[in-house]
Amino acid sequence: MPTRRGFVQGYNAQVAVTADHVIAAVNVNQQPNDMPSFVPMMTAATAAAAGLHASTGSPEHQIGIVLADAGYCSNKNLKAPGPDRIIALGKGHEQHAEAIRSPASGPPPAGANAREVMAHRLRTPEGSAAYKRRGATVEPSIGTLKTILSRFSRRGLDAARSELNLAAAAYNIRKIHTATG
Repeated sequence: MPTRRGFVQGYNAQVAVTADHVIAAVNVNQQPNDMPSFVPMMTAATAAAAGLHASTGSPEHQIGIVLADAGYCSNKNLKAPGPDRIIALGKGHEQHAEAIRSPASGPPPAGANAREVMAHRLRTPEGSAAYKRRGATVEPSIGTLKTILSRFSRRGLDAARSELNLAAAAYNIRKIHTATG
């Protein structure tokens, strides 16, 4: 895997987190780019939400909107079937500045492509506010997960996946215990 300091033998871990900071899905792959992981992770999170909703009937266990950073932005991911989504087109602070500098309202221009539609949506007050929630939702969960599993200790993709699944389960148990304790 390429890093800022060169190449390392490693993996790309993917995490889908709910609005209440529960890890809904994880995966590990050997692709340096996040784009191919978006649809499988969205599918896994959707399946987890559907299972919870079927058990509880709670509307809280349904996906309202998927929020993803710019690493997942591709035309394929913007157009893929599935739940509503906001995928960043660039750095968060640049998007926020653009939403303030050139706010948008109403529907996107007629004939706009998928990226132009997303750019328009990110400049609306609703889209900008929705995307701002991503950092406060996902990043704390990833930070806490890294305290449980700072690095993989076993070799092989299947072993790394099992370690990440175990760490995510420990994280969720701790999260649920703290919330109900």
